[in-house]
Amino acid sequence: DKHVNQHTTLAPLDDSGQRNLIYFSSPGVPMVSPRDFVLTSIWEEIKPGTWLETSVVAKHPGLPDRSGYVRGIMHMNFVLMETIKGDSVSSGVSTKLSTVTQTDVKGWIPQSVIHAAYPNTFFTNFQALLDWIEKNPPPYASK
Repeated sequence: DKHVNQHTTLAPLDDSGQRNLIYFSSPGVPMVSPRDFVLTSIWEEIKPGTWLETSVVAKHPGLPDRSGYVRGIMHMNFVLMETIKGDSVSSGVSTKLSTVTQTDVKGWIPQSVIHAAYPNTFFTNFQALLDWIEKNPPPYASK
């Protein structure tokens, strides 16, 4: 994704694999400085087939502010993924995705840049999430 140049799990926060400290950054574009975020991310299966991911801003002594980057703040982020099974074998299974995000990217970003970047970034990031889950099936997921 041209809007995210680094996304890294820095450290697990417990042994479950569901709570992690993560870092991501995005390159600057004309008139906008590069941004980065340090977050605590928690995945929880709230009922069979339904996952909730929450992220909030975190501080980490090993990740001071990067020179040339503006450290953004994610006040809250919720992603709810619900498995929806069809009425018959032929209708298959689908996933309903709901997301709520409140982010302060700090500084001023032209609204036109946000409108141009968000749709592509959202779907690209979602596809990256699906690809990552497929390659790294969580050991705590229901079978």
